[in-house]
Amino acid sequence: MKKINGIYITKCVSFPRSGHNWLTSILNSYFTNRFNYCEMYLNSESMIDVCENTNYQKSHDFGLDEPIVHNIKYVIQTRNFDDTCLSYYRTQKLNVKTIWDSKYCIQRKVDQPYVDTNTTEYITYKNSIKNYYDGFKSKWISSNLPNSIIIHYENMVDNPIKEISSVISFITDEDINYEKLKNIIQI
Repeated sequence: MKKINGIYITKCVSFPRSGHNWLTSILNSYFTNRFNYCEMYLNSESMIDVCENTNYQKSHDFGLDEPIVHNIKYVIQTRNFDDTCLSYYRTQKLNVKTIWDSKYCIQRKVDQPYVDTNTTEYITYKNSIKNYYDGFKSKWISSNLPNSIIIHYENMVDNPIKEISSVISFITDEDINYEKLKNIIQI
């Protein structure tokens, strides 16, 4: 497998609201100028297939039609369905903004309005997201893809050093600098 700046070419396929921005910001700080990141739906000119310098690319695979390539690595991020659905609903439907809290290395909601999860609107929304979640889970998590690692949001919250160091070990062959990682995560 090809590396760029010591980092394997990796696609991070994440279900929305599963901690992708949090993980990516830590990896970017850890690898500094060696981490060449692309959000494929925002920077199509930087996609792994197009740009020779990109070594880490984001995807949500909204259409569940993204081809699985066997000569790259995959970091797959997921989260408990009820929690991710509620967070996604707030973000998509209620335009909730988030801010980065570097002290705790998490995103905090500026405004988390109460959501009545018993309304017809929310139940309909949840049912429509459930189909995508089930398809995402079937394609990316249950299929035991080679060259992949699965990161659960809940595990990142409970033990960020362990989860993020597993990603670092997966995308590079270098020894982990735990002091640097702890300073970035601020533990």
